[in-house]
Amino acid sequence: MERIEGQIIKIEQSEGPEIFILDELGQATSLADFACNCRHRNVSVKFAITSKPAESIEHVAVEILYGHMIADNSGRYSEYTGFLWWDEEFKIGGHDLLNQIRGCVGKYLILEVAIGEKPCAK
Repeated sequence: MERIEGQIIKIEQSEGPEIFILDELGQATSLADFACNCRHRNVSVKFAITSKPAESIEHVAVEILYGHMIADNSGRYSEYTGFLWWDEEFKIGGHDLLNQIRGCVGKYLILEVAIGEKPCAK
């Protein structure tokens, strides 16, 4: 099982991911990078967003999602316009988890991902 928890922060930058989870040691982890470790798998996800740190996921209201995980964290470049942009994606069963978390900057996230045994077709 993969797990990440900490404060949701947004770092404005022209290149690279923007949504990070700041753990109790002050280390920032890109949420999209975390999700890429599990992509193209069937997963079960439990997560909670709270206003203050929680001791465990069992002590707060959680949402549970099941399904195929799609995750991306990569840069794109257009030779035509010379424009560089960054794609971040974190979806489970069609639910845009990254977008939901993006709206909760400053709050705390506990996220647990149980990964299925077999990879999904891409």
